[in-house]
Amino acid sequence: MKFFALTAEINDIPPLRDLGAVDGIITQTAQMCQSPKDRHKILRMIASDIDGPVFTDITHPDAPAMIREARALSALADTIAITLPITPAGLRACRSLSNDGIMVNATLCFTAGQALLAAKSGAAFVSLATPTGGDVPTPSIDDIAALYALHDYDTQIIAVAHSAEHISQAAQNGAHCAAAPPDVFHALAHHPHTEAGLAAFFAEAEKTPLNSS
Repeated sequence: MKFFALTAEINDIPPLRDLGAVDGIITQTAQMCQSPKDRHKILRMIASDIDGPVFTDITHPDAPAMIREARALSALADTIAITLPITPAGLRACRSLSNDGIMVNATLCFTAGQALLAAKSGAAFVSLATPTGGDVPTPSIDDIAALYALHDYDTQIIAVAHSAEHISQAAQNGAHCAAAPPDVFHALAHHPHTEAGLAAFFAEAEKTPLNSS
């Protein structure tokens, strides 16, 4: 499973790399810039620091403008991936960009039908929301995974996770990737029983020092 961190902070990357928990970065434009120059600088910095995809979203609602913006952004680095909404305009842009070899992440997916359209439009990734107990239904990861396998689509499923438990569930249900804030990935490495067991181990070790001979 690939881990995509939801961040635009370059300083978040080294600790995640040390943990083995960063295969890509998903940025949000509103988080990282006051101007296009700021955005481009940050995207270049992130892309130069990791080997995986660096996702950035589009700020225009119509397909021609989406395509122009996406092509300009993809020119910043070979690993730039474009996040597009699953709308008629977004799907049109997705087809055009995918035909040009530009990676697209189709997002705001709430139905199996939308997931199918994203795959048919050539999206490299589709982002599914993880259920949070709200009133808005979300597609089942295992259903979409089965659908893609049945029809031989290569589109990879990104599960948006809000906790370490969500990541584990998404992996079990067939998601190829998990997207979460850095603190959620760090939480994967912690459990109270692990820490209690480690404390007990060191306490016992102090009572029985190793034979220096």
